[in-house]
Amino acid sequence: MVSRAHNDTPKLQLLHPVYLDAAMLISFLATLDDGVYFSSEVARKQIEARKSSAQADGSAKLPSLASLLGLDLSASGKYARDKSTDDSTESKFVKQHTSASLFNRLRSRLLQDNLISQIRSGEELSDVSTGAVVEISGQLNEVPLKRIVDLFSDMWTFIEQQAPVGPELTRRQRDALSQEQRQELEIAELARQAAAAQLEQNRGIKQMVDLVGTDLAKSPVVDLILKGNGLSALVTASRESLSDDVTASLLGGTFTILGKVTAVRPASDAETIVVRRGAMGAVAEASILPMLEQMNENGAESGLNLDLPDGKISGPYLQVIPLAIFV
Repeated sequence: MVSRAHNDTPKLQLLHPVYLDAAMLISFLATLDDGVYFSSEVARKQIEARKSSAQADGSAKLPSLASLLGLDLSASGKYARDKSTDDSTESKFVKQHTSASLFNRLRSRLLQDNLISQIRSGEELSDVSTGAVVEISGQLNEVPLKRIVDLFSDMWTFIEQQAPVGPELTRRQRDALSQEQRQELEIAELARQAAAAQLEQNRGIKQMVDLVGTDLAKSPVVDLILKGNGLSALVTASRESLSDDVTASLLGGTFTILGKVTAVRPASDAETIVVRRGAMGAVAEASILPMLEQMNENGAESGLNLDLPDGKISGPYLQVIPLAIFV
């Protein structure tokens, strides 16, 4: 069964949303509270009491008049009137909400109203329907095409520097070489030619990878893959809220996602291709998936751990539009 919040008011937790869809946040809050208050004005009144006294000569033979006027007879035989005045100062200050504080308030309210399905295993997906608000935890990663683009971009400087450069010999210098030295020089030149051809091929691949990166960047959304306890999720995040800095802090870490479900596949034999954005999505199954397998194999043979994500995710899985990705 899907775990839901207890009816009692939950404890307020201090959660940090690394990714936050502000538009969805404000929409949810406005729906629950009939509007959203980003700030509140607080007035604080400070009262300062002042006491003054007035004295007058008098006689003890007028006690009834003294009582009537509210005067006390002092030991010196003088009448004294005490007068108290209050001076008040009112200070006003504004309490301002941040997007993170509003998120914490919203999640607390959703839990209090029993509106979140907290999914802890793949078996619980059978109770989840499209449109539900869910929480799911797991490790986040990019889809493989984005990983390839970033990998080539990071490694390209080192690839260019590995092209061997040998000394240029004049005709006289060549004629002065022994037979053995000439053979060594020919071998070195063949190696340089092969390296130059490989570099040129890599430049062609780099051009294609750059085009793929540009194509992916045109999409207003970014796909992320979450691997949880016996289930997976394809997370469709807004590019506007998912900057490069945010992405770098998310990848490889374990986070919790709060969001709306757009598709549910509880069967264990269900699967979907995660390469679906841009032009490459049209040829993913025929070309991209075999290429990913080949790249991982080639990397392993070369001693490189490319760690490219799978091009597919298997059931049970769900697709989610995230309101927040938090820790």
